[in-house]
Amino acid sequence: MPHYDVTPTFWCAANMLTITLILMLAIGYLIFFEAMKVKQLDVRYDDICHSFRGTGKVCTVRFLVTEDMENPHVYYRLDNFYLNYRSFVKSRDNY
Repeated sequence: MPHYDVTPTFWCAANMLTITLILMLAIGYLIFFEAMKVKQLDVRYDDICHSFRGTGKVCTVRFLVTEDMENPHVYYRLDNFYLNYRSFVKSRDNY
């Protein structure tokens, strides 16, 4: 079985790097402009619902979305909430 030793020339390496650069720029262009379409809406309700804490009552928060959103996703953020999965386990075997 013959052995072929491939040694890229300067022009071959330059062409491969140029093609890779063009592909990476195209992918970066698409990702950047898709990220620019993302809209964010923050609704703070800790100052509105502070009087409902510990009472068992439900706090209703109403908000108005002022911009059109094509495919909205809702993310819920909690700050200063320290809880892990062990708090929800009903039976745990430590052995």
